[in-house]
Amino acid sequence: MHSKRLRASLTAAVATAGAVAFTVLGTAGAAVASPGSHTRIPYRSPASCFRVQERQSGAFSDNNDILYGRVVPGSVSVVATQGTSGDNPAVTTFGPGTGYTVTYTHYGAVATLQSPYAGSNDGFTTYYAVFRQVCFIPWWLHYRLVTLTSGAFSNNQNILFARNLIYGSVFVVATLGPPGYISPSVNGFMQYHGYTVNYPRFGAVVTLQPPFAGSNDGFTTYYTVVHVR
Repeated sequence: MHSKRLRASLTAAVATAGAVAFTVLGTAGAAVASPGSHTRIPYRSPASCFRVQERQSGAFSDNNDILYGRVVPGSVSVVATQGTSGDNPAVTTFGPGTGYTVTYTHYGAVATLQSPYAGSNDGFTTYYAVFRQVCFIPWWLHYRLVTLTSGAFSNNQNILFARNLIYGSVFVVATLGPPGYISPSVNGFMQYHGYTVNYPRFGAVVTLQPPFAGSNDGFTTYYTVVHVR
């Protein structure tokens, strides 16, 4: 009788220990698996991997200024400074298409002076911007940079709604309007000297500054987004 009670007590103890061990192991397994099952990698916009660097150049040769790098479309702006002597045309109407043209190539861009400025001894400074990739983008994203344009200013503001907009990629190009209205010269038209850009979460807001605000100059806004296919 005593041996039967002893065997029954041992059997119960083994069963209890097994249940406890199973419970502990099961809990440990759940503790290990739980973080992995609930961990989420935060989404990072590919646009955050690009930085825009502004540069300047004044090395014209044969009326051309060759700009190397991944040039931001719309960012090229040539500013003319009246020379001291010689053949110096007035620079009051100097601007894109009315003093110089810009051609974008696979290696950068080319700014070309137009008549009557070509061949003159006016001083010219080219302002432009380039893209720089600062972090790794997985190859399977199949991304490309897409430049878009907009000219819909309302009350001197142009609101751009864009996903994956590259911060710093917004540039405005001004074309001198027809005579007869308030059309200030576009010479020297550039960021903080003609317009400002703010980058809220939904895209960008471009605001014209005096004396361009309210004028009938033509304005085209360039901005670049990362398009993921």
